[in-house]
Amino acid sequence: MIFIRHGETNENAAGRYLGHYDAPLNKLGQQQIQSLANNLLNTLKKGSISALYSSDLLRAKESAQIIGEMLQMKPATDAALRELSFGKWECKTYDEIMSEAPKLVTNWINDPFKLAPPDGETLNELGYRVHVWFKQVLCQHTPNDTILIVSHQGPIRWLLSHYYLGNSTKFWDVEGIKHGSGVLLEFDQQTEKIRSVQKIG
Repeated sequence: MIFIRHGETNENAAGRYLGHYDAPLNKLGQQQIQSLANNLLNTLKKGSISALYSSDLLRAKESAQIIGEMLQMKPATDAALRELSFGKWECKTYDEIMSEAPKLVTNWINDPFKLAPPDGETLNELGYRVHVWFKQVLCQHTPNDTILIVSHQGPIRWLLSHYYLGNSTKFWDVEGIKHGSGVLLEFDQQTEKIRSVQKIG
């Protein structure tokens, strides 16, 4: 499995919580994904990718389309692969939300698994939808298939914490993935564990 984080947006560059806010890639983000796609094309055997999946948010869709053009594949999009919803905090910076509701923000940071931003979702809710999607996709593929998934920091971190570190509460122990980068995973369907992780990009 190959998990790719979408390229940069202007909002990312400004340090804003995006969540479900539908921002397009900026020029740098397009370049990041183009470079990654070239790297994949040079590394992978032709036709080795069995399927290409993507979050349905624009920044991920655009990233998947750039990669798909290089691989001659059309991405299948799914809302389950979206970033965590930050609700009313979307498109705001940390400083902005701290100035509005410091106690609420502090409580959320201390326990994001059970607490959600106003009108947003918890990490447990993110994990549930990603987990359900992941199990469904596994049923559609054989152990010999290689699938490529373009998503966001949150879903990728959750999958790595759950299936590689063995506990989704270790979410923050997973090293962050930069925009336009990814990880190559070896997944064991019998044990339902990730056996190895290799950085890409």
